[in-house]
Amino acid sequence: SQIHFLRSTSAMATKSRTQRWSPLTCLTPASLSPSGLIILESNDGEVETLVRTNVELRYYGSGALSLPTTSSAGKSAPWNARDLDLSCYVTTHRIVLIDEKDVVGGSIPLPLVQTAQPAGGPSFRSPKGSYKLELSTHAWGELTIVFRGGETNSYSQSAKHRDDALDAIRRSLKRKAWQDKERQAMKEALRPSRAIASRKVGVDAILTQNALRREYTDQTHYLILQ
Repeated sequence: SQIHFLRSTSAMATKSRTQRWSPLTCLTPASLSPSGLIILESNDGEVETLVRTNVELRYYGSGALSLPTTSSAGKSAPWNARDLDLSCYVTTHRIVLIDEKDVVGGSIPLPLVQTAQPAGGPSFRSPKGSYKLELSTHAWGELTIVFRGGETNSYSQSAKHRDDALDAIRRSLKRKAWQDKERQAMKEALRPSRAIASRKVGVDAILTQNALRREYTDQTHYLILQ
């Protein structure tokens, strides 16, 4: 379920978060393999849809973000509002940012994303302005992902990387795959009622079917609003 997904990802700390206080370590801790690769939440049907390298994560808000309660990093470490040289994974359920060198990962569950908008790019004052993706979130406020063009550090490639990531995020937000378990559970719960309705006849059957349709519609509306 969505609640289970958020709780489980919150409880999974990465291998090394010690003595680092930055936007990355303030995200929901992401579970990684010993080699620093993302571990998908297969029980929730999570699927990877895109990965881009050489990105930055920035926080422009006043003050510093709070570390998660599961983090071992202490606030004695100096706050750094920028994480460099990260890999960005987009899945059906979340955005995962990983520092593969230090084996540190953080995730932004998509149910917590309000909007995802393009920003930056060339301008009169800055002909090679960075291509950015601005995320408005319920948990961390405004976060910015900066794309540096992958391994080749190509400025022309960075625009495509940003646009590809934005498209993948928006498709996942529209699909809401994290709700699939709730939808399936709801259908399973209605099966006995439908079996009873199929044995009824006449006006009684019509009334029962109408009641089932209303129940299904109400449950669907509830899921959409989550």
